[in-house]
Amino acid sequence: THPAAQAWLRDTLETVTKEWGFDYLKLDFLFGAALTGVRYDPRATRAQAYRRGLEILRQAAGDRLMMACIAHVGATIGLFEACRIGPDVAPAWRMSWPGSPLAAPGTENALRTVLARYWMHGNLWLNDPDCLLLRDNETALTLDETRLLATVIALSGGMAFLSDNLPKLSPERLQIASL
Repeated sequence: THPAAQAWLRDTLETVTKEWGFDYLKLDFLFGAALTGVRYDPRATRAQAYRRGLEILRQAAGDRLMMACIAHVGATIGLFEACRIGPDVAPAWRMSWPGSPLAAPGTENALRTVLARYWMHGNLWLNDPDCLLLRDNETALTLDETRLLATVIALSGGMAFLSDNLPKLSPERLQIASL
């Protein structure tokens, strides 16, 4: 809520879009703007302060595509064309996590959340269920778990991002991406 912070947000987005020419902006860890803290405007709730910041970003970005990640869903509606709808996937079914188990990265948790939020696609924004991990190595996901991940990403109706080096994938795993 501080005017100098608001000006910094505006100036930064205008630099990224107008001077550097970016037309797709993935803005991550947005929830941080709503954390408990002291604000310049003491009357602003956490959600109000968060929303004000997002409105500045939207205005500065103009008609460029913006994707919100790790965002508060309700206060983000109407300002972004796309939104991550679950926690990060990981090359493991479950991962230990010091914070809330609902926010823990891991494929199981990501799939559960994506399935609960699939309906948002086309109604609120383009869904981003996170990337499809197809890799054969540096993963604890079985082939069946990888197929399930691909299926749920498809069911989300939203965007599909691949994060692996495709020429290094086995034909069996590469075929999953072609479906």
